[in-house]
Amino acid sequence: MRDRFDLAPDVLNSLKQDVLTAVSRYMAVGEEDIQEFEILRKDEAVFLVSNIRVKELQRWAPAR
Repeated sequence: MRDRFDLAPDVLNSLKQDVLTAVSRYMAVGEEDIQEFEILRKDEAVFLVSNIRVKELQRWAPAR
């Protein structure tokens, strides 16, 4: 986990946990599956770069 945006480590960790929680609603993933998690700045843009290994896609029907 890297941060080139100078976020406090606890803020970056909270962001990582929130992303995992959101992704976990649709895919089987765990904290050990995060290979890369960083925030980068290029010119005026800020990017969240994440590489998460997906164990399994959840089978679900969209709400109507």
